[in-house]
Amino acid sequence: MKLDFLTLCTFYFIFCLMGWIWESIYESILNKKVINRGFLYGPYIPIYGVGGLLILVLFQRFQAPFLSTRTIIIYLIGAVGATILEYSVSVFLEKRLNAKWWDYSNYPFNYQGRICLIATLFWGAVAVGAIDFLNPWLYSKIMLIPYNYRAIYVTVMTILIFSDTGYTIRSIRNNDSEANRNMIIVKEEEL
Repeated sequence: MKLDFLTLCTFYFIFCLMGWIWESIYESILNKKVINRGFLYGPYIPIYGVGGLLILVLFQRFQAPFLSTRTIIIYLIGAVGATILEYSVSVFLEKRLNAKWWDYSNYPFNYQGRICLIATLFWGAVAVGAIDFLNPWLYSKIMLIPYNYRAIYVTVMTILIFSDTGYTIRSIRNNDSEANRNMIIVKEEEL
């Protein structure tokens, strides 16, 4: 797999979209109503883009048969790495915006409601599935798209996400109820 900057950006935005689809479907089923999940207004969740890219870059050259020691290593590093990312983003968002977008307090083996064992186990499985199945398939599809079209896609998505991030942060700071749709307001003494 040849991962130039444009290909990495394309993967990033696809992972952001896939994360939004996953979270929105999951939360919609749990809440029995349609939920637009995520920090931003648009159909993307950047933490999934970052996590997906980290897995892709760390393990793209780590070749060995599926269900080998390699699989266990990918699982463990993926589980721990994604959990560290999830915890770090949770702390950052809570400290910067006085809110949190997820709360695992009702899950067993959680830490401060920011991370939990079930999610950690899930992230490990996602890492293995991404490396062995999803990423090679996505790469083959991305390479079918002409370079110029991928460049346009990445440019448009970059503008959209930066604009959306600025608008979302401004809306949160102005206490816009739509911006606060997916978060739990945290009192300062809880931070």
